[in-house]
Amino acid sequence: MRDETDFTEDYVRSLATKYYDESDIESPLASGSFEYNGLLISPCSMSTAAKIANGISDNLLTRVADVCIKERRTIVLMPREAPLSPIHLRNLLKLSMNNVVVMPPVPAFYLRPKSIEEL
Repeated sequence: MRDETDFTEDYVRSLATKYYDESDIESPLASGSFEYNGLLISPCSMSTAAKIANGISDNLLTRVADVCIKERRTIVLMPREAPLSPIHLRNLLKLSMNNVVVMPPVPAFYLRPKSIEEL
């Protein structure tokens, strides 16, 4: 966020209704009894994708993803690293086979953008 936007962490937190620290593994979000429809991880690093694909719940984000898979809730991952190695592709395939939506943020060229700004 610091590298790609002018937003501060405090500003982004102020937009949220509730904030949970990534280390708060005992957060209500980490329980299958907490009600929510799904999870969006954007951007999703290949490290996070690998942890989720292999059931490694070492922080709140990966624990919530683990619960979503267990409870059959929707997860959308937006990986944006490139190029993808065979290891990355295997992890993303494993996730897709567990009903995780893998949706890279790919620009829509069919809109025929004429500049980077339009893109």
